[in-house]
Amino acid sequence: MELDKKTTRNIIKIAAFVVILAFLLNHIGGLFMVIGRMLGLLSPFLIGGAMAFIINVPMRIYETRCFKWIKKQGLRRIISLVCAYFSILFVLVLIMGLIVPELIATVQNLIYELPARIQKMQGWIDSLLKDNPEIEMYVSGMLDSFGGYLQKIIKEWDIKSSGSILSTMTGAISGTLSVVVNFFMGLIFSVYILSQKEKLSMQADRLLAVLVRESSCSKIKKVLKLSNDTFRKFITGQCLEAVIFGSIFFVCMTIFRMPYAMTVSVMIMLLSLIPIFGSFIACFSGAFLILFVSPIKALLFIVMFLIIQQIDGNLIYPHVVGNSVGLPSIWVFTAVILGGNLFGIAGMLVFIPMTSVLYSLLKEWVLKKERKPG
Repeated sequence: MELDKKTTRNIIKIAAFVVILAFLLNHIGGLFMVIGRMLGLLSPFLIGGAMAFIINVPMRIYETRCFKWIKKQGLRRIISLVCAYFSILFVLVLIMGLIVPELIATVQNLIYELPARIQKMQGWIDSLLKDNPEIEMYVSGMLDSFGGYLQKIIKEWDIKSSGSILSTMTGAISGTLSVVVNFFMGLIFSVYILSQKEKLSMQADRLLAVLVRESSCSKIKKVLKLSNDTFRKFITGQCLEAVIFGSIFFVCMTIFRMPYAMTVSVMIMLLSLIPIFGSFIACFSGAFLILFVSPIKALLFIVMFLIIQQIDGNLIYPHVVGNSVGLPSIWVFTAVILGGNLFGIAGMLVFIPMTSVLYSLLKEWVLKKERKPG
Protein backbone atom coordinates (compact mmCIF):
# COMPACT_ATOMS: atom_id res chain seq x y z
CA MET A 1 0.00 0.00 0.00
CA GLU A 2 1.47 3.30 -1.09
CA LEU A 3 1.19 6.35 1.14
CA ASP A 4 0.47 9.79 -0.21
CA LYS A 5 2.66 12.75 0.61
CA LYS A 6 0.29 14.16 3.25
CA THR A 7 0.11 10.88 5.20
CA THR A 8 3.88 10.43 5.01
CA ARG A 9 4.40 13.98 6.28
CA ASN A 10 2.04 13.37 9.22
CA ILE A 11 3.81 10.12 10.13
CA ILE A 12 7.16 11.89 10.11
CA LYS A 13 5.78 14.68 12.33
CA ILE A 14 4.35 12.19 14.84
CA ALA A 15 7.59 10.18 14.91
CA ALA A 16 9.66 13.33 15.43
CA PHE A 17 7.35 14.46 18.23
CA VAL A 18 7.61 11.05 19.97
CA VAL A 19 11.43 11.06 19.70
CA ILE A 20 11.71 14.62 21.06
CA LEU A 21 9.26 13.87 23.89
CA ALA A 22 11.16 10.70 24.87
CA PHE A 23 14.46 12.61 24.84
CA LEU A 24 13.04 15.37 27.07
CA LEU A 25 11.55 12.86 29.52
CA ASN A 26 14.87 11.01 29.79
CA HIS A 27 16.71 14.29 30.49
CA ILE A 28 14.02 16.02 32.57
CA GLY A 29 16.53 17.06 35.28
CA GLY A 30 18.84 18.75 32.80
CA LEU A 31 15.86 20.35 31.09
CA PHE A 32 14.69 21.98 34.32
CA MET A 33 18.27 23.10 35.01
CA VAL A 34 18.46 24.78 31.60
CA ILE A 35 15.05 26.41 32.10
CA GLY A 36 16.11 27.70 35.52
CA ARG A 37 19.33 29.08 34.08
CA MET A 38 17.46 30.84 31.28
CA LEU A 39 14.93 32.29 33.72
CA GLY A 40 17.80 33.57 35.85
CA LEU A 41 19.39 35.30 32.87
CA LEU A 42 16.07 36.77 31.74
CA SER A 43 14.86 37.70 35.24
CA PRO A 44 15.35 41.50 34.83
CA PHE A 45 13.27 41.45 31.64
CA LEU A 46 10.63 39.18 33.18
CA ILE A 47 10.40 41.44 36.23
CA GLY A 48 10.19 44.51 34.00
CA GLY A 49 7.49 42.91 31.85
CA ALA A 50 5.45 41.95 34.91
CA MET A 51 5.80 45.45 36.36
CA ALA A 52 4.81 47.03 33.04
CA PHE A 53 1.75 44.79 32.81
CA ILE A 54 0.59 45.73 36.33
CA ILE A 55 1.37 49.45 36.09
CA ASN A 56 -0.30 49.65 32.68
CA VAL A 57 -3.67 49.22 34.43
CA PRO A 58 -3.59 52.50 36.44
CA MET A 59 -1.71 54.23 33.60
CA ARG A 60 -4.59 53.50 31.20
CA ILE A 61 -7.06 54.93 33.71
CA TYR A 62 -5.02 58.13 34.06
CA GLU A 63 -4.53 58.37 30.29
CA THR A 64 -8.13 57.73 29.19
CA ARG A 65 -10.06 59.39 32.04
CA CYS A 66 -8.01 61.79 34.14
CA PHE A 67 -5.77 63.43 31.51
CA LYS A 68 -7.73 62.91 28.30
CA TRP A 69 -8.04 66.71 27.97
CA ILE A 70 -4.28 66.89 27.21
CA LYS A 71 -4.04 66.91 23.42
CA LYS A 72 -0.38 65.96 23.00
CA GLN A 73 -0.07 62.17 23.17
CA GLY A 74 3.56 62.18 24.37
CA LEU A 75 2.93 64.62 27.22
CA ARG A 76 -0.21 62.73 28.29
CA ARG A 77 1.72 59.46 28.31
CA ILE A 78 4.57 60.86 30.44
CA ILE A 79 2.21 62.42 33.01
CA SER A 80 0.07 59.28 33.22
CA LEU A 81 3.16 57.07 33.57
CA VAL A 82 4.58 59.17 36.41
CA CYS A 83 1.21 59.28 38.20
CA ALA A 84 0.83 55.49 37.87
CA TYR A 85 4.25 54.81 39.40
CA PHE A 86 3.63 57.29 42.21
CA SER A 87 0.21 55.75 42.89
CA ILE A 88 1.74 52.29 43.31
CA LEU A 89 4.51 53.74 45.49
CA PHE A 90 1.95 55.65 47.60
CA VAL A 91 -0.07 52.47 48.23
CA LEU A 92 3.06 50.53 49.23
CA VAL A 93 4.25 53.30 51.57
CA LEU A 94 0.75 53.59 53.07
CA ILE A 95 0.59 49.85 53.74
CA MET A 96 4.09 49.82 55.24
CA GLY A 97 3.27 52.90 57.30
CA LEU A 98 0.19 51.20 58.70
CA ILE A 99 1.60 47.75 59.33
CA VAL A 100 5.24 48.33 60.37
CA PRO A 101 4.58 50.52 63.47
CA GLU A 102 1.77 48.17 64.49
CA LEU A 103 4.04 45.15 64.06
CA ILE A 104 6.77 46.81 66.14
CA ALA A 105 4.26 47.59 68.91
CA THR A 106 2.91 44.03 68.70
CA VAL A 107 6.38 42.48 69.05
CA GLN A 108 7.20 44.80 71.95
CA ASN A 109 3.98 43.85 73.76
CA LEU A 110 4.62 40.17 73.14
CA ILE A 111 8.18 40.43 74.50
CA TYR A 112 6.94 42.37 77.54
CA GLU A 113 4.00 40.07 78.29
CA LEU A 114 5.54 36.77 77.20
CA PRO A 115 7.10 35.78 80.58
CA ALA A 116 3.82 36.30 82.42
CA ARG A 117 1.88 34.45 79.69
CA ILE A 118 4.33 31.54 79.75
CA GLN A 119 4.21 31.37 83.54
CA LYS A 120 0.41 31.36 83.50
CA MET A 121 0.33 28.66 80.82
CA GLN A 122 2.93 26.62 82.73
CA GLY A 123 0.80 26.79 85.88
CA TRP A 124 -2.24 25.60 83.92
CA ILE A 125 -0.24 22.71 82.43
CA ASP A 126 1.15 21.75 85.86
CA SER A 127 -2.32 21.64 87.39
CA LEU A 128 -3.59 19.58 84.44
CA LEU A 129 -0.73 17.08 84.71
CA LYS A 130 -1.04 16.86 88.50
CA ASP A 131 -4.63 15.72 88.21
CA ASN A 132 -3.79 13.29 85.35
CA PRO A 133 -0.60 11.27 86.12
CA GLU A 134 -0.97 9.18 82.92
CA ILE A 135 -0.79 12.32 80.79
CA GLU A 136 2.19 13.53 82.83
CA MET A 137 4.15 10.31 82.15
CA TYR A 138 3.34 10.45 78.43
CA VAL A 139 4.29 14.13 78.10
CA SER A 140 7.49 13.62 80.13
CA GLY A 141 8.61 10.77 77.87
CA MET A 142 7.77 12.75 74.74
CA LEU A 143 9.72 15.78 76.00
CA ASP A 144 12.75 13.61 76.87
CA SER A 145 12.74 12.11 73.36
CA PHE A 146 12.33 15.52 71.78
CA GLY A 147 15.16 16.96 73.92
CA GLY A 148 17.55 14.17 72.91
CA TYR A 149 16.64 14.56 69.26
CA LEU A 150 17.09 18.35 69.48
CA GLN A 151 20.53 18.00 71.08
CA LYS A 152 21.56 15.59 68.32
CA ILE A 153 20.44 18.07 65.65
CA ILE A 154 22.28 20.96 67.34
CA LYS A 155 25.47 18.89 67.65
CA GLU A 156 25.39 17.86 63.99
CA TRP A 157 24.58 21.43 62.93
CA ASP A 158 27.56 22.78 64.92
CA ILE A 159 29.89 20.31 63.21
CA LYS A 160 28.57 21.02 59.72
CA SER A 161 28.16 24.77 60.05
CA SER A 162 31.48 25.56 61.71
CA GLY A 163 33.12 26.21 58.35
CA SER A 164 30.13 27.40 56.36
CA ILE A 165 29.01 30.54 58.21
CA LEU A 166 31.20 32.85 56.12
CA SER A 167 30.13 31.24 52.85
CA THR A 168 26.44 31.46 53.91
CA MET A 169 26.76 35.16 54.73
CA THR A 170 28.57 35.78 51.44
CA GLY A 171 25.86 33.94 49.51
CA ALA A 172 23.09 35.86 51.30
CA ILE A 173 24.72 39.24 50.58
CA SER A 174 25.33 38.27 46.95
CA GLY A 175 21.74 37.05 46.53
CA THR A 176 20.34 40.26 48.05
CA LEU A 177 22.45 42.46 45.78
CA SER A 178 21.38 40.40 42.78
CA VAL A 179 17.69 40.82 43.66
CA VAL A 180 18.11 44.59 44.13
CA VAL A 181 19.99 44.96 40.82
CA ASN A 182 17.43 42.86 38.94
CA PHE A 183 14.59 44.88 40.43
CA PHE A 184 16.00 48.25 39.35
CA MET A 185 16.92 46.93 35.91
CA GLY A 186 13.36 45.60 35.60
CA LEU A 187 12.00 48.97 36.70
CA ILE A 188 13.95 50.77 33.97
CA PHE A 189 12.87 48.15 31.42
CA SER A 190 9.20 48.61 32.42
CA VAL A 191 9.48 52.37 31.82
CA TYR A 192 10.78 51.73 28.30
CA ILE A 193 7.96 49.26 27.60
CA LEU A 194 5.18 51.54 28.82
CA SER A 195 6.53 54.67 27.14
CA GLN A 196 6.75 52.93 23.73
CA LYS A 197 4.08 50.22 23.97
CA GLU A 198 2.31 51.23 20.73
CA LYS A 199 5.57 51.17 18.79
CA LEU A 200 6.55 47.79 20.29
CA SER A 201 3.10 46.40 19.47
CA MET A 202 3.36 47.57 15.87
CA GLN A 203 6.84 46.03 15.50
CA ALA A 204 5.59 42.74 16.97
CA ASP A 205 2.68 42.73 14.50
CA ARG A 206 5.02 43.27 11.55
CA LEU A 207 7.39 40.54 12.73
CA LEU A 208 4.49 38.14 13.25
CA ALA A 209 3.12 38.87 9.79
CA VAL A 210 6.50 38.03 8.26
CA LEU A 211 7.08 34.83 10.25
CA VAL A 212 3.68 33.09 10.00
CA ARG A 213 0.78 32.86 7.59
CA GLU A 214 -2.15 35.27 7.78
CA SER A 215 -4.59 32.67 9.19
CA SER A 216 -2.12 31.64 11.90
CA CYS A 217 -1.32 35.30 12.60
CA SER A 218 -4.97 36.08 13.37
CA LYS A 219 -5.19 33.05 15.67
CA ILE A 220 -2.05 34.07 17.57
CA LYS A 221 -3.38 37.62 17.99
CA LYS A 222 -6.67 36.21 19.28
CA VAL A 223 -4.85 34.09 21.87
CA LEU A 224 -2.68 37.04 22.95
CA LYS A 225 -5.73 39.29 23.33
CA LEU A 226 -7.53 36.64 25.37
CA SER A 227 -4.47 36.21 27.58
CA ASN A 228 -4.09 39.96 28.09
CA ASP A 229 -7.75 40.42 29.02
CA THR A 230 -7.78 37.42 31.36
CA PHE A 231 -4.60 38.40 33.20
CA ARG A 232 -5.66 42.05 33.51
CA LYS A 233 -9.14 41.22 34.86
CA PHE A 234 -7.73 38.62 37.24
CA ILE A 235 -5.12 40.96 38.72
CA THR A 236 -7.45 43.95 39.13
CA GLY A 237 -10.25 41.79 40.52
CA GLN A 238 -7.94 39.98 42.93
CA CYS A 239 -6.51 43.26 44.27
CA LEU A 240 -9.96 44.84 44.71
CA GLU A 241 -11.30 41.71 46.41
CA ALA A 242 -8.31 41.65 48.80
CA VAL A 243 -8.97 45.27 49.81
CA ILE A 244 -12.66 44.54 50.47
CA PHE A 245 -11.80 41.35 52.39
CA GLY A 246 -9.28 43.13 54.63
CA SER A 247 -11.64 46.09 55.20
CA ILE A 248 -14.44 43.78 56.36
CA PHE A 249 -12.07 42.18 58.87
CA PHE A 250 -10.94 45.56 60.17
CA VAL A 251 -14.53 46.71 60.72
CA CYS A 252 -15.58 43.45 62.41
CA MET A 253 -12.48 43.29 64.63
CA THR A 254 -12.98 46.92 65.66
CA ILE A 255 -16.64 46.27 66.53
CA PHE A 256 -15.75 43.25 68.69
CA ARG A 257 -12.80 45.13 70.27
CA MET A 258 -10.21 42.59 69.20
CA PRO A 259 -6.50 43.38 69.59
CA TYR A 260 -4.18 44.04 66.65
CA ALA A 261 -7.10 44.92 64.35
CA MET A 262 -5.00 46.98 61.92
CA THR A 263 -2.07 44.55 61.81
CA VAL A 264 -4.22 41.46 61.28
CA SER A 265 -6.47 43.17 58.71
CA VAL A 266 -3.57 44.39 56.57
CA MET A 267 -1.91 40.98 56.87
CA ILE A 268 -5.13 39.31 55.71
CA MET A 269 -5.45 41.79 52.83
CA LEU A 270 -1.91 41.09 51.60
CA LEU A 271 -1.96 37.31 52.08
CA SER A 272 -5.39 36.93 50.49
CA LEU A 273 -3.71 37.83 47.19
CA ILE A 274 -2.30 34.29 47.38
CA PRO A 275 -5.11 32.09 46.04
CA ILE A 276 -6.79 29.54 48.35
CA PHE A 277 -4.04 29.24 50.98
CA GLY A 278 -3.15 32.88 51.69
CA SER A 279 -6.20 33.87 53.73
CA PHE A 280 -5.95 30.72 55.87
CA ILE A 281 -2.30 31.45 56.63
CA ALA A 282 -3.33 34.95 57.69
CA CYS A 283 -6.15 33.49 59.81
CA PHE A 284 -3.86 31.24 61.82
CA SER A 285 -1.24 33.99 62.14
CA GLY A 286 -3.85 36.44 63.44
CA ALA A 287 -5.29 33.85 65.83
CA PHE A 288 -1.78 33.16 67.15
CA LEU A 289 -1.22 36.86 67.90
CA ILE A 290 -4.61 37.26 69.58
CA LEU A 291 -4.06 34.06 71.60
CA PHE A 292 -1.42 35.77 73.75
CA VAL A 293 -3.95 38.44 74.74
CA SER A 294 -7.16 36.41 75.05
CA PRO A 295 -7.74 32.75 74.06
CA ILE A 296 -11.51 33.41 73.96
CA LYS A 297 -11.05 36.24 71.45
CA ALA A 298 -8.70 34.05 69.41
CA LEU A 299 -11.44 31.43 69.18
CA LEU A 300 -13.97 34.14 68.30
CA PHE A 301 -11.61 35.40 65.59
CA ILE A 302 -11.44 31.93 63.99
CA VAL A 303 -15.24 31.65 64.00
CA MET A 304 -15.52 35.16 62.55
CA PHE A 305 -12.98 34.26 59.84
CA LEU A 306 -14.96 31.17 58.78
CA ILE A 307 -18.17 33.22 58.53
CA ILE A 308 -16.55 36.07 56.55
CA GLN A 309 -14.77 33.54 54.32
CA GLN A 310 -18.10 31.96 53.38
CA ILE A 311 -19.71 35.36 52.70
CA ASP A 312 -16.73 36.43 50.61
CA GLY A 313 -16.52 33.19 48.65
CA ASN A 314 -20.24 33.01 47.83
CA LEU A 315 -21.23 36.68 47.45
CA ILE A 316 -18.31 39.12 47.12
CA TYR A 317 -15.70 37.18 45.11
CA PRO A 318 -18.03 36.12 42.24
CA HIS A 319 -19.29 39.69 41.77
CA VAL A 320 -15.93 41.47 42.13
CA VAL A 321 -13.70 39.09 40.19
CA GLY A 322 -16.64 37.95 38.06
CA ASN A 323 -15.93 35.57 35.23
CA SER A 324 -12.38 36.83 34.66
CA VAL A 325 -11.03 33.38 35.47
CA GLY A 326 -13.97 31.24 34.39
CA LEU A 327 -12.44 28.03 35.78
CA PRO A 328 -14.14 25.26 37.73
CA SER A 329 -12.86 25.08 41.30
CA ILE A 330 -10.99 21.81 40.72
CA TRP A 331 -8.88 23.41 37.96
CA VAL A 332 -8.21 26.48 40.12
CA PHE A 333 -6.92 24.16 42.85
CA THR A 334 -4.83 22.22 40.32
CA ALA A 335 -3.33 25.42 38.91
CA VAL A 336 -2.46 26.65 42.42
CA ILE A 337 -0.75 23.36 43.35
CA LEU A 338 1.25 23.12 40.10
CA GLY A 339 2.21 26.80 40.05
CA GLY A 340 3.19 26.77 43.72
CA ASN A 341 5.36 23.66 43.36
CA LEU A 342 7.13 24.99 40.27
CA PHE A 343 7.54 28.72 40.93
CA GLY A 344 6.21 29.46 44.44
CA ILE A 345 3.75 32.30 45.08
CA ALA A 346 4.40 33.90 41.68
CA GLY A 347 3.55 30.57 40.05
CA MET A 348 0.21 30.46 41.90
CA LEU A 349 -0.73 33.90 40.65
CA VAL A 350 0.35 33.22 37.06
CA PHE A 351 -0.94 29.68 36.63
CA ILE A 352 -4.60 30.51 37.42
CA PRO A 353 -5.17 32.97 34.52
CA MET A 354 -2.86 30.92 32.28
CA THR A 355 -4.93 27.79 32.97
CA SER A 356 -8.06 29.86 32.33
CA VAL A 357 -6.75 30.81 28.88
CA LEU A 358 -5.94 27.17 28.04
CA TYR A 359 -9.35 26.08 29.36
CA SER A 360 -11.13 28.68 27.19
CA LEU A 361 -9.17 27.66 24.07
CA LEU A 362 -9.80 23.96 24.71
CA LYS A 363 -13.51 24.60 25.30
CA GLU A 364 -13.76 26.59 22.07
CA TRP A 365 -11.96 23.81 20.15
CA VAL A 366 -14.26 21.11 21.55
CA LEU A 367 -17.38 23.12 20.68
CA LYS A 368 -16.06 23.69 17.19
CA LYS A 369 -15.44 19.95 16.73
CA GLU A 370 -18.90 19.11 18.07
CA ARG A 371 -20.62 21.45 15.60
CA LYS A 372 -18.64 20.05 12.68
CA PRO A 373 -20.76 17.58 10.63
CA GLY A 374 -19.62 13.94 10.84
